[in-house]
Amino acid sequence: MKIAILSDIHANIRAFEAVLADVEKWQPDQVIIAGDIVNRGPRSPECLALALQKQREDNWLIVRGNHEEYVMAHGAPGAARDGIQFEIYRSGYWTYKQLGDDWRIFEDWPFEQSLALPNGQTLRVVHASMKGNRHGLYPWMSNPEITEPLQPLSPVMAVAHTHRPFIRNIEDSLLMNVGSVGLPFDGHPGSSYGRLTVSNGTVHAEIQRVFYDRKKARQDFIDSGFMAEAGPLARIILHELTIAVSLLAPFSYFYDEAIKAGDITIDAAVDKFLTAWQ
Repeated sequence: MKIAILSDIHANIRAFEAVLADVEKWQPDQVIIAGDIVNRGPRSPECLALALQKQREDNWLIVRGNHEEYVMAHGAPGAARDGIQFEIYRSGYWTYKQLGDDWRIFEDWPFEQSLALPNGQTLRVVHASMKGNRHGLYPWMSNPEITEPLQPLSPVMAVAHTHRPFIRNIEDSLLMNVGSVGLPFDGHPGSSYGRLTVSNGTVHAEIQRVFYDRKKARQDFIDSGFMAEAGPLARIILHELTIAVSLLAPFSYFYDEAIKAGDITIDAAVDKFLTAWQ
């Protein structure tokens, strides 16, 4: 049995299509998307439509990620439409508008998917960890640090969220973080997804890398209107795509409080932050 696990597409249709071609060439028995199909990128409607098509036609399984939850929050009654906090999350609002009412399907997506393997074990797939969709696991964490947020442990577990792929044996369990299709953060320019193969009672895990046209992906940020309408943080997201390194998290760490206090504007903070990364 062969299982492909994709995650963190982040509205990058160029990467999604390239990974899809690679997956179809491999011909798995099951494909699972571990969340974050949309947002933090320019082509959410197209990525969502493709994922739903594969779910409908090929029985792909999907779990909800934190970025689906971010978009859902913009549709909640009384959601803010102005102010500093809104400006910080304007890119999510742009995605919400792009999707129209299609975002409501996220409400039906489960937190996890479980799959019975032919060797009698169970594969559990969640977006980040069992503690929630924002509690991520990193390759530099110790086994005890990883084990606690995965309780209860399944024999085989797959996660994503941190955009940093790795495979780890923990106690009697196999853990694979499948990384990111659309926005890798480990410095590697190629998309990553996970492959699981069950043969003769043994589960083998590997990370597959796929290269795609990143020049066209960057152009999508402009052609879609994302750069013009998604707010100042769109420039940071585009730079993340370019250098394959996480930038929004350090930007928030250094500037969120100063922005909220009115000590610096978002535009000025983005200018200062990106200058340091040139």
